[in-house]
Amino acid sequence: MWNAGEGLVNKRTIAAVPRFKFDLKNVDIGRIARIYFAFSVVFFVTQMSAIYIFGDGIKFSLTFISSVSSLFNAGTMGIVLVLIVVQALFKTLQLKASTLLAAGYLLCAQVIFFSAFHAGKLLIPIPAGFWADPLFHQIDLFLHGGRTAFAVYSQYLSPVIPDRLVVIYYFPVWVSIAYAFPIFVVVFEHDHQRSLRFLILYAVAWILLGNILALAFASAGPIYFNHVTGLADFNFLIDFQQSHASVFGPVTDLQERLWRQHVEGVLGTGVSAFPSLHVAAATVPFLYFFDKWRWWALPLVLHPLLVQYGSVRTGFHYAVDGYFSILAMVLLHVALKRAFRLGSIPAVAAPALT
Repeated sequence: MWNAGEGLVNKRTIAAVPRFKFDLKNVDIGRIARIYFAFSVVFFVTQMSAIYIFGDGIKFSLTFISSVSSLFNAGTMGIVLVLIVVQALFKTLQLKASTLLAAGYLLCAQVIFFSAFHAGKLLIPIPAGFWADPLFHQIDLFLHGGRTAFAVYSQYLSPVIPDRLVVIYYFPVWVSIAYAFPIFVVVFEHDHQRSLRFLILYAVAWILLGNILALAFASAGPIYFNHVTGLADFNFLIDFQQSHASVFGPVTDLQERLWRQHVEGVLGTGVSAFPSLHVAAATVPFLYFFDKWRWWALPLVLHPLLVQYGSVRTGFHYAVDGYFSILAMVLLHVALKRAFRLGSIPAVAAPALT
């Protein structure tokens, strides 16, 4: 037993006790990729279990499969290919088999991850319907001087930002960047601590904002305002899109398909407005480059800002959806950075009891 007269155990005894250290700075990127893959599988199983338990009437379809496989579009695959080729060409960046393997893990994990994410969106209106649309509409009016964000944005930005650019940027460009971001972090980032931190931030953005908060503050978005409230406050959006069908025709078709899937209970991509995952997922790459390059990365803020404008201009989101997402991602980034700074803590060896 412990003898108080002997005082503390001598230093040699303590030194003999094994010490374990979880060092975030020395984490291996291959392990990060495997953990992300395993996490995606668990996320998928959890979401499918929730749908089985709570999602009465939800059914699978080929639409769901095609929406998930859209990850492998030409834009995303092109970005991944360019990243690999560029890394191979530059001598300062060594192409390693382990890097390619990690990128492959992440690419496959993205399919599973986004399958789970989109599946979870089908659960959003089940508890209380899309109850929050009137709330966010009123918040938007308050923030924009009694006018809709669409009216304010259109007055100042539509003369300088072509709608055709908005549609292209909001859909194929955004999808390619958002889906390829984890692979980019693996291929180019040699600071594994930063890689892990931004993969966590990326996953948290989709799960916390896109599933959990979206479930708590269920809203459909301005373009569906009449469907969920019976009010005509945003009918002007439908008139606007119809009068500009040459540009917004594909957007209208997508919105009609999404609502039809929602009504029929088809497991597709889901309907949800708050918070804006388009804006959140666009903010993460900006925060990454700002963390890496500091003020030199400031011009890249145009990426989330253009996505924010597109989210309002297309009618998918209230402006507050994006404002909240930007603020949330900045705060989460700061919190994660602080947590990682404090995370490399050696375990304290307990004195031997005799």
